[in-house]
Amino acid sequence: MIVKKVLLRSSAEDEVLGFLKEHPKTQLIRAEFIHGQKHAIHCVQQLLKAFAQKRNISSKEEIELILIALAERQIKKAIEKNSLEGEVVFISWADEAESFYEEFRNRFVARELKLEEEDSETLQAIEKSATFWIHS
Repeated sequence: MIVKKVLLRSSAEDEVLGFLKEHPKTQLIRAEFIHGQKHAIHCVQQLLKAFAQKRNISSKEEIELILIALAERQIKKAIEKNSLEGEVVFISWADEAESFYEEFRNRFVARELKLEEEDSETLQAIEKSATFWIHS
């Protein structure tokens, strides 16, 4: 798995969406919704758990990740909130995650940014809310 915070070059959102369609198990989340690497990993774990337990809302893992990261149940609302511009977090849980990121970085990234780490209080809040979300 790879988690990287980046500043996107000003490029067409359609090109970025095309890239994501060509690269399964890969998603971009606006940086304001991801509170560190552990949070991103926790979101992926929750999406895998949702699919394993057949509690997923979306039929696609990539969309389910947006729903979980944004704590949103409506796909349309989540996609609208997750506009792909400026600072985003690249998350890939594919076997080819490293090569996917390199290709993405070469095509779209203006620069890589530091992903802040969450404190223990934030981690507890994330886990509590994610657990509630997945079981409700």
